[in-house]
Amino acid sequence: MVLKTDVLTTEEADLYLTEVLGIQNAKFGMENEDLAFLNHLIQCYGQATPFNNIASLSIDPTKRALPTFEEVKKAMFTGIGGRCYTLCTFMYLLLKALGYKVHLYLSSIMGLLPNHPVIGVMINLKEYLVDVGTGYPFWEAIPLDFDMESQVYAKSCIQFKYKKQNGHILRINIKGNLQENFYDFETKQVSLDEVNHHLAKVYQYDPDAIYSPFHTGIQIMGWYDGKAVGMKNNILMLEDDGKMKATVLETKQDVKHTIKNYFDKFSDDMLDKAIENKAIKWSF
Repeated sequence: MVLKTDVLTTEEADLYLTEVLGIQNAKFGMENEDLAFLNHLIQCYGQATPFNNIASLSIDPTKRALPTFEEVKKAMFTGIGGRCYTLCTFMYLLLKALGYKVHLYLSSIMGLLPNHPVIGVMINLKEYLVDVGTGYPFWEAIPLDFDMESQVYAKSCIQFKYKKQNGHILRINIKGNLQENFYDFETKQVSLDEVNHHLAKVYQYDPDAIYSPFHTGIQIMGWYDGKAVGMKNNILMLEDDGKMKATVLETKQDVKHTIKNYFDKFSDDMLDKAIENKAIKWSF
């Protein structure tokens, strides 16, 4: 059974906040409208939990499926994290447990199938966007009351903005003079069941599919000592002076050692199975 609504209790939420994120004395209650706490939570959440596909890669391709609630909860309580479904839906349920008014949207990354959930939060009659499922530093709730384009946000090594167009909201990455549409979503709220339906297709292995690279290579994005750290197969990317600098690792053992160095919550067994995945195309 995949995630259903209202399954994260206030006791579980408080335990997660205190034991995993180190947040004490969080406010619980109906109609929570504390924007400052929300932004603090988003930052702690992003820094503590990496975006990654290690768990997916460690599973036999024919058995891959949308995570169950117990799998999502285990991944988050152990600090392993996961892909967008795990990160976004857990945050959605966490915010509900805290008393925030929340809803879901389904976005399409790079113009492909609906494949990425994002969260809308209402605070003092104003809507904010919360996206914790990409590994990028969205460390604050984005107000959606801009006219046509939002301000430009500069976080760590990236710049981005949002744009309204034909009933959709577009997320645009900015690299120098280049602007790239990263994802867009229709401003139509969806249920968690609808998210489950669409994301199930992304988690199931299809050797002919083009919409998910997460079955064929290691993808990790997280934070170490306040700086961005990424892994793509055997290429390590570290933030340095506002840019990502790449280092090519020479062996699978180097890959495992490097992942463990920056992301120490993965078990040896899970890492070994993921690294031995025959679909990975190494550059050594």
